[in-house]
Amino acid sequence: MTIRDVAAAAGVSHQTIANVLKTPERVSPATRELVLHHIAELGFRPNRMAQNLSNRRSRLIGFRVQARSSLATGGILDAFLHSLAEGAEEIDHHIVLFSSPPGLSEVEKAAEMYRESIADAFVVAETEPGDLRIHALVEAKLQFVSFGRTDSAVPHHWVDTDNVLGSRLAVRHLVELGHREIGFLGWPGESWVGHDRREGWHTELATHGLHHGDDTVAVAVNDRQAGASSAEELLRAHPSLTAVVAVSDELALGVQAAADRLDRSISVVGYDDSPMALYGGGLTTIHQPIPEIARRILRITASLIAGERLDPVHERVAPHVVIRSSTRPPG
Repeated sequence: MTIRDVAAAAGVSHQTIANVLKTPERVSPATRELVLHHIAELGFRPNRMAQNLSNRRSRLIGFRVQARSSLATGGILDAFLHSLAEGAEEIDHHIVLFSSPPGLSEVEKAAEMYRESIADAFVVAETEPGDLRIHALVEAKLQFVSFGRTDSAVPHHWVDTDNVLGSRLAVRHLVELGHREIGFLGWPGESWVGHDRREGWHTELATHGLHHGDDTVAVAVNDRQAGASSAEELLRAHPSLTAVVAVSDELALGVQAAADRLDRSISVVGYDDSPMALYGGGLTTIHQPIPEIARRILRITASLIAGERLDPVHERVAPHVVIRSSTRPPG
């Protein structure tokens, strides 16, 4: 069934059918009602591919994935991809995945996909301080939204978990249980996520007038054994610690392993509420609102694809604490 079949049945031109579908305000109510009646009767469905070619829009949103990444750790990438795909379909868009080396190669691949009408816009993830991709994407005049905040001065859009608030909630939960000596296990090097989660720990302890010095902070790469080793050193150096906030669930499990080796009763809060948080008796952790983040990113992206001019959108979405058996009153 084509647009010309509908036009013949309704006794109007095919341009009138096109106007009803694209610009119904140009058609009189009576003609519009007649055309819609025949569209329904004939079971006509517009050819989306033809529409997209006409509009020069694919309604496809590009997203780069790689086998091993910080976002993939703990299942966050899986959750985010699922939420992106599901949310995109709800607004009649789709996600197209691609692979490229990290860094500016991602921008080169995105530009190629845009030129070939494979994707109209892109979602960028795993942003970091001084991220060169942001300026390059803007310079290439590509539409994009980043999952993760950035420090770039060029106007662009990002949505992120409020990581500072997340760690503050973790500390607040422990303080409410009666803990007064609370350590922190973070990541080494530069990381927006790691920096914000440590800042939240620091700020909330300061708010309660509790010790928040660097001496009660340890770091480890995001590996359980490495986390256990660093946590053991931290706990040996500070026998008064009764709780630790970890920058991830993976490192939180390392803290638990260290506490077991030292026969110490330590309350532990992780971050991400990943599947591993359900191991054993369950890990108290901070739940990231991944579906809500994906929805907000998609809302902005769809507006950009539709040609809307938006002021830079910077949104932080509040996480919440999921309480399980890894936290209890001290003693």
